[in-house]
Amino acid sequence: MKITNNALKSLLAFSVIGLVSTSCEMTDFEEDNIVKEEFHAATGISSSPNIEYQETFEGSDPFSFAHKQLSEDYSLTIASSPVVNGSGSGRFELNDYDPLVSNGTRAEVLFPELSYNERWYSYSLYLPSKDFQIDSNNDIISQWHQGSGSGSPTTTLRIKDDRFFLKSGPTKEERKDYDIAAVKKDAWNEFVFHIVHSSGSEGLVEVWMNGEKVLHIEGGNMNKDYGLPRWKIGIYKDNWNGSGTTDTDRRVMFFDNVRLGNQNASYEEMTSRSDDISSISPEEEEETAITNPEEEETSGDDCKLTADSNPEAGNAGKPIPGKGNGKDK
Repeated sequence: MKITNNALKSLLAFSVIGLVSTSCEMTDFEEDNIVKEEFHAATGISSSPNIEYQETFEGSDPFSFAHKQLSEDYSLTIASSPVVNGSGSGRFELNDYDPLVSNGTRAEVLFPELSYNERWYSYSLYLPSKDFQIDSNNDIISQWHQGSGSGSPTTTLRIKDDRFFLKSGPTKEERKDYDIAAVKKDAWNEFVFHIVHSSGSEGLVEVWMNGEKVLHIEGGNMNKDYGLPRWKIGIYKDNWNGSGTTDTDRRVMFFDNVRLGNQNASYEEMTSRSDDISSISPEEEEETAITNPEEEETSGDDCKLTADSNPEAGNAGKPIPGKGNGKDK
């Protein structure tokens, strides 16, 4: 049986608000109050003043401002390969048997609530074929969620049956699936999103993949009864909550060049494709961790990101319960 972190806190919360669903499809329960976004232009590849935050995984504390929903020390680490450019990328790992975080099976980082309804978002994503095998159930890798009590996120980027698709709409009943493209593994894929978050006709979602515009949606994309959303990236697998299982029991993915732009940003400022990119794949360079030998390993929200970056070594030394069907709950 999976156990939820901070069990006492959760029990107290349940006693006040009643039963809360563990599935993001129902309620993505958040324990933390996070202030509205107040970012300063980060150092990195882009020097544009319209880039409010960018993470290139070159430092020792990526996503330092964000809330990290990580259950294990291997949930988020810095890898030296694959990388888009520079020396590091962010490696996320999620296993079916990982403990619940915020009542879900997830390895995610949660940005603060937006302060303005128009924003740009981008990142490069690498899915290793060995550790991201085809699954007929959803993987949510990006979500724009309006917070506790608002139900499931109104816009999400997902993977199912080795295809990328976007789900968006102001309410659960109005949400639609928009097929984007087949998943290309063992290679970097860049996504750029331009979203005008609105419950009305002025709402807009534009998506570029690898330099090509693949989606343009006009109309409502958030619930009028709740505030502006918070952006989340990483892995969320709601079908693994509780005793659920799917076709796979392990997910590994890499992010690089994560950017958040303000309303004045442009596609040219958000993309990394025009930068001096020297992509390195695991086949070209042996994967080793970027670690400071003087630092000790820590886990949870204070993770110092020192686990081995080899996809097979994320949970090395830990027992793997239920190997084969991914369950020991």
